[in-house]
Amino acid sequence: ILLGGGVSFSFYDRNDSDTFDNNPDLVEDLWSHSYFTFTPIIGAFSKDYVMLGIKPTISRRETSDSRIDSDSENHWENKSFEYGASLFISHMYPLYKRFGATLEHEAGYKRYQGTSERDWTYYNNEIVIDENSYEHTEKGNRYFAGISLMLYYAFTDNFLVQTKIGQLAYQHGNTTVTDDRNNGERVDKRTVSSGDLNFITTLSFDKILTLNYLF
Repeated sequence: ILLGGGVSFSFYDRNDSDTFDNNPDLVEDLWSHSYFTFTPIIGAFSKDYVMLGIKPTISRRETSDSRIDSDSENHWENKSFEYGASLFISHMYPLYKRFGATLEHEAGYKRYQGTSERDWTYYNNEIVIDENSYEHTEKGNRYFAGISLMLYYAFTDNFLVQTKIGQLAYQHGNTTVTDDRNNGERVDKRTVSSGDLNFITTLSFDKILTLNYLF
């Protein structure tokens, strides 16, 4: 039995008040970002070097921006939430001592929701000349399947680290978009299909770089 997975998170806040000297009309410029994702892995060997398992996943992302100057105020916020799970079959190939490669077949489902909100006000001699706001929402489902190539290193007979180096994937799903811009609500329904061949260039401890323990 294998238990493992990864978690990745980031928090970032920026205050550009120290640049106000270059723009004397700027009163406030704040930007923040947060991100969290968790992907556990549960698997069991059906025979030597062949594993069957499941990967639940959950992630959340938030970004906001607030900018105020002498004649305008702009506020923007974006939030997204995603969850799902996939089933996988992994074939592990020992290469040299504790190094090896893994070829993984995966298929699963994800559901997500994202919301963007913006409001703004413009002034002329402290008199409001334009004021408005809108909300943009997307909800959708994705079915996906793919093949991934990974490398692993076994520190001990029970503990190994694994990194994904490439992936061939296909996804298909539906998205519902709601937008209330221009003082009216608009609803669009879209069908999305895409295929991708990706080579991993950035490591993260959620899906790309995972820590695993064998029982």
